[in-house]
Amino acid sequence: MWQYANDKDLNKYFEGENIWSKDWTPLGIVMVIDPQYGNERKAELWEADIAGNIKKFVASEFSNNCWAFFLPTKT
Repeated sequence: MWQYANDKDLNKYFEGENIWSKDWTPLGIVMVIDPQYGNERKAELWEADIAGNIKKFVASEFSNNCWAFFLPTKT
């Protein structure tokens, strides 16, 4: 499923590229666990082209201009 990502995780997953400068394509809604409160929330599933690779991620604005990112769970 999806796990909360910190800045280090995001930098590695997005290969050092600035995700805010990429075009995001919405794919739908998924459920994630809010990292601060532990409750289940709806969040948007996206994909973006990162260095020629399509990467999927979840991102949602949980508070005014405060975004949370989630990456695929490591297996």
